[in-house]
Amino acid sequence: MAAGDGRVSEGPAIPAEAPASELIEKVRNLPELPGVYLFKDSRGKVIYIGKAISLRNRVRSYFQVGQAYTRRLTGLTANIADLEYITTGSEVEALILESNLVKKYRPRYNIKLRDDKHFPYLRITLDEDWPRALIARSMKKDGSRYFGPYTRAGSLRETLDLLRRVFPYRTCSNDAFRNARRPCLNYQIGRCLGPCCGHVGKEAYGGMIRDMCSFLEGRTRDVVSRLRSRMQGAAERLDFEEAARLRDQIRAVEDIAEKQNIIFTDMKDRDVVGVATAGNDAVAQVFQIRDGKMVGRETFALSDAAGAEPGEIAGSFLKLHYSSASSVPPEILLPAEPADFEAIEEWLSGLRGARVRTRVPSRGKPRELVEMAITNARLAIEEMKPEEEREAEEIRSALEGLSSAVGLTESPHRIEGYDISNIQGRQPVGSMVVFRDGRPDKSQYRKFRIKSRETPDDFAMMQEVLFRRFRRGLAEREERADASPRGEPPEGFAEFPDLILVDGGKGQLSAALEVLKALGLLHIPVIGLAKQEEEIFLPGRPDPVILPRDSKALYLIQRLRDEAHRFAVGYHRKLRGRQGLRSLLDEIPGIGAKRKSALLRRFGSVRGIARAASEDISAVEGIGPVLAGKIKEALSNLA
Repeated sequence: MAAGDGRVSEGPAIPAEAPASELIEKVRNLPELPGVYLFKDSRGKVIYIGKAISLRNRVRSYFQVGQAYTRRLTGLTANIADLEYITTGSEVEALILESNLVKKYRPRYNIKLRDDKHFPYLRITLDEDWPRALIARSMKKDGSRYFGPYTRAGSLRETLDLLRRVFPYRTCSNDAFRNARRPCLNYQIGRCLGPCCGHVGKEAYGGMIRDMCSFLEGRTRDVVSRLRSRMQGAAERLDFEEAARLRDQIRAVEDIAEKQNIIFTDMKDRDVVGVATAGNDAVAQVFQIRDGKMVGRETFALSDAAGAEPGEIAGSFLKLHYSSASSVPPEILLPAEPADFEAIEEWLSGLRGARVRTRVPSRGKPRELVEMAITNARLAIEEMKPEEEREAEEIRSALEGLSSAVGLTESPHRIEGYDISNIQGRQPVGSMVVFRDGRPDKSQYRKFRIKSRETPDDFAMMQEVLFRRFRRGLAEREERADASPRGEPPEGFAEFPDLILVDGGKGQLSAALEVLKALGLLHIPVIGLAKQEEEIFLPGRPDPVILPRDSKALYLIQRLRDEAHRFAVGYHRKLRGRQGLRSLLDEIPGIGAKRKSALLRRFGSVRGIARAASEDISAVEGIGPVLAGKIKEALSNLA
């Protein structure tokens, strides 16, 4: 592929069993184009992903005879058995692709955000006529403004509480807003301007929301200036109540601004990054400076950083963090320069839509702030380590105890738990939850809507769930074997567990064994956990295994069982709620499909209809006062 045509192409992979000489020959034939390279081990697992201006020159540097490597690179090169590459049109394209692939594959030798979860954002719903501030788990292109991510949920809740005191925006749901007949308590205590009942106009409310966004950006001077102008306007109109409210709002904003020390007199926006390492772990500390004042800080835990230099850690962090950050400042101060800082700057500038500069300050206030960020990163990693070590030891002990109790030869890496939820066979559902290395892996959770039964036969329902799960897994394995004869490690349903836990006693265990036997999977260990006495049932053993009540292994499988139950019940309630609420309308004489549709369009939901006034219901086309009375009576329990 010619460089710069905007497309990517994937080069052929070397067979995993290829001898070193063939691998070296393949490296010599790599193109001198920008792109991304993926190193794999002998099992076909991706262990490192990197980018390069020239694939040939960069990858060849890993295989030079007599090259002095760091311990980190020595471990990597010793495990390379396979290579794939993807060419791109530019180094920046390669950087973006590298970041996406690292998040997808989480290779062993790449530095990663350790939690790898969706940190929460603060979302201002500018797509709504009367915007609100909400918590969101990801950014979407929906017209809203997003701030974050926040690494601590507590920090986000504190921010929301502060916003409600300074900017009295509405917090009610859209249904409640549409159906409000009088202001709620928040209006009475000054925590809402009462837009639901016309106590504030759209222009004034929108101005408050714009001020809130500026406040979240750290631009308190602009907010105070606009508030003063509005206060003076209100006083000139003799609207002294509004002027007093704006005066109090100004004082609240100024009180917060006084607590933010002025750090830079140039009043510019910048982020300050500090990093620290301890063994395989690292921490990145980010100070957020807006209008020359520090307005916040966030701490990010990183993994697989053993032997990495500060510049490498800083570069990896920039790619991981700003690829999902809500904003990029014009300047970022770093503790050390990444090797690819020019490509990173170009990428960041593209994200921001304006020039972004990264620099490593050597003296003055900027260097002091970088050192402060480094110190905070060191303190954070010291605080984390003891707690993590205790948690890791408890999980290791629990897995070993479980292995011993159920007769496994080694600790289970992946455990799957299953449960069924229904009410006398109605809306039956099943759940599959996954614990990986003793921790929940929610990306692997799956829900099943039972198709074959409407009778309360939990054994048959469990068999259906297990049969569908493992039949699909076998099919995916066959597809992967045909498409990838080199035997890449399985993912999704194709990845089978080291242990299966079903919620129940001997009956559920026997039902599960029948399915595994039919599919030729009896080699997968399966156990049942009965709730009554917390007894563990094993295949071929008449008596249950009873673990001590304080056993870490028992606590682990209880957590797995409870998580499967929670997941199944949540799905069942969701389905039951959809059907149950709508069926209430179906049971009212005189309500057919057309009238039901008209009611739901007008009020949004069954609860919205229940809360509406009789005269509003009767105004819907085809209803009238008599039928409206019947509807109010039938839905009285939901009002």
